[in-house]
Amino acid sequence: MEDDLTRDHEIIDHGDIDDVQNIYSLIGGKLAAFRFISEEVVDIIATKLGNGKRSITHSKALPGAEFFPNIEQISEEHGIPLHTLKRLVSKYGSRINKIISMIENDTQSREIICKCENITEAEVKYAIEYEFAKTISDIRRRTRLGMGSCQGGGCTLKAARILKNEFNFSVEKEELEATNFLQKRYNGIYSTAKSSFSIQQLELNMANHKLIANLQGEDNES
Repeated sequence: MEDDLTRDHEIIDHGDIDDVQNIYSLIGGKLAAFRFISEEVVDIIATKLGNGKRSITHSKALPGAEFFPNIEQISEEHGIPLHTLKRLVSKYGSRINKIISMIENDTQSREIICKCENITEAEVKYAIEYEFAKTISDIRRRTRLGMGSCQGGGCTLKAARILKNEFNFSVEKEELEATNFLQKRYNGIYSTAKSSFSIQQLELNMANHKLIANLQGEDNES
């Protein structure tokens, strides 16, 4: 059980126990304590390098936590629905200002790309520009695009087109990116589908893209 797992951690200096200098190992710990543990590790390494200053990370706000945006004011000024802003603030915090700026500079960025997860074009572009997303799978991990009930059926081609425009992809690479993403979603869900109806929906979704969008992909052999 998770509760039985240790939340203690230990930082090992391999110079002391293995006579291997300048190598440290961190054992244990939990994600909830990552900032405290990171501070401890950095202080040890800084001292080793002759820097006696202590870390001040505990006194600094994490990115997006500098202040809490007034979503009522933003909604009134920019015409963005409150339910959309609540979701954006919960995900981006104060960094929502960059999303709003994108929407103001390009009204097309207001468009909902993924209707299942209510993801805007601005969020996709933000993931590319500020969060190093280079593939649709990268965008999915940062925004949840393609993780709703249609599993990418309604948003994959739109996301692929945005990537093409941002990175100046060829049409062939755009199609390949879309096909690979859909195939991954298809394979991941196919093995866990619990009814013939679910499988039929998956098959229909893939067939729609292959036939209507002229995407090519390997058939599932299951």
